[in-house]
Amino acid sequence: MEKILIVDDNDTLVSSFEIIFRAHGFETLYASNGFDAMVLARLNRPILIISDIQMPKMDGFTLCRECQKDPLLRLIPFVFYSAIFSEIKSRELAHSLGVDQFISKSTDPDEFIGIIAEVLEDFKSGKLQKSEYREKDELEFYKSYSEALASNLEDKIVLAEINKKLQKEIEERRNAVQELNLLKELCAAKTKELEDIKQELKALKKNAVKAP
Repeated sequence: MEKILIVDDNDTLVSSFEIIFRAHGFETLYASNGFDAMVLARLNRPILIISDIQMPKMDGFTLCRECQKDPLLRLIPFVFYSAIFSEIKSRELAHSLGVDQFISKSTDPDEFIGIIAEVLEDFKSGKLQKSEYREKDELEFYKSYSEALASNLEDKIVLAEINKKLQKEIEERRNAVQELNLLKELCAAKTKELEDIKQELKALKKNAVKAP
C-alpha cells in the first residue's frame, strides 16, 4: 500500500486525514513536527508529503528545504496544507522552495482530495519538475524565510489588535444591552406603580361617591 506522510501537530486533523486516505487506498504516516517527519520519510519513502507550516521543533518551510537537500527525498511531491497562505511572503517562499501545491485549511474535503489526486497524477506522469539543490541558494532561503516569519508575526499582531477591538465593541454592546434591559425593567416597574396608583384613586373616588 502506498504511503502518504502527514506532518501536523493537530491530532484531530491527522485522524481525519487518516480516515480519508485509507478510504482511497493509502496508508498514512504521521509526524507532529518537521524533525520527526524527516526520520519517517527516510525510513518509509512516502509517495507524498503533506505538511502544515507552523509547527514546533522544525516548521514546514524548513522541512521542505531539508527535503530539497536530501537526494532520497527531493523528488517526493510536497504539499503545504495551512491556514496562513493569505500572506504574500509565505506564498512567495513556498514557490521558491519548489512546493508542488498549497491548500488552505478552509478547502472543502472533496476539493482537497481532488487536488491531491491531481498532484499524484502529475508526479506519476512526470509533469512535476524538481530543481536541484544549490548551496548558494541557502542565503536567499534564510532571507525569504525571515521575511515570511516577520510577515506572519505582523499579521498576527494586526489580527490581535482587530480581535481586541472587536472584543471591546462586543463588551460595550453587551453592557448597553444590559443597561437597556435594566431601563426596561425600571419602566415596567414604574408603569405598574402608576397603574396601582390609578386603581387606588379609582377606588377612593368610588368610595367617596357612595359616602352620605
